[in-house]
Amino acid sequence: MKDDLGGVWRTVGGRRIFIKDGEDLKTAMKKSGKFKKSEITDKNDDKKNNEDSKESKKRILYHQTKAESLEDFSEDKRQSGLSDTSTPKGIFLKDTDEDIGLQGKNQLKMEVTMEKPFNVKNREELKKFVADKNERYKNIIENENKSDDYYQKIYDKLDEQESDLYSKYYYATGKEKQEYESKLNAIRVQQDDLIDQWENNGKNTGKIAQEEMTRTLKTLGYDSVILEEDEGSFGRKVKSYIVFDIKQLKEIKNKK
Repeated sequence: MKDDLGGVWRTVGGRRIFIKDGEDLKTAMKKSGKFKKSEITDKNDDKKNNEDSKESKKRILYHQTKAESLEDFSEDKRQSGLSDTSTPKGIFLKDTDEDIGLQGKNQLKMEVTMEKPFNVKNREELKKFVADKNERYKNIIENENKSDDYYQKIYDKLDEQESDLYSKYYYATGKEKQEYESKLNAIRVQQDDLIDQWENNGKNTGKIAQEEMTRTLKTLGYDSVILEEDEGSFGRKVKSYIVFDIKQLKEIKNKK
């Protein structure tokens, strides 16, 4: 109903309010003092806030790799980090396209969606957090050092035998020298076999640990990890981002 004051009276949510000419409904509702803040929210504002929220969860990051594009990614082909028990199973990214000393030199630019990342200072903090939540993971990392000690002791013993045999081989002559050479070759074969066993053990341990860590973090609602200070080779530190699912990545290809 039109009012002589230059506006109209309307009933909104069972309450009568006056809307001045040129004034929007939301402003009139605020001025009336008859509505809670939650009742005044505009649906368009909700939509905008949701869109802004989604946008804030997207980041532009880089993945350093041997692969030529995202289409070439395959967990089966992965060679790096297989023995790592300190990070989850996922795809590593960084803030810039700077070379951080990895074998692959391609810098793939990605739009990355991280709905709920778990922020942590470094790998040690991440391991402790997961170990407190997952007993199996805790046992894996506790036994990891024992396994390394076991293989190291065997390797050191073979190394001593090799040094001793080489000293004898160096001063020997004729048939005796050939015998020492044969023994040296046998020791070196044992060393190679031991290293293979050690590496395979590490890969199996790493695989199980990564799966347990990823499962734990996912159960807690996280879809990614942010390591503020991720230490790498040559003492470098870089901020690392690890996403759990390749579907969180969208490659941004350079326009030709």
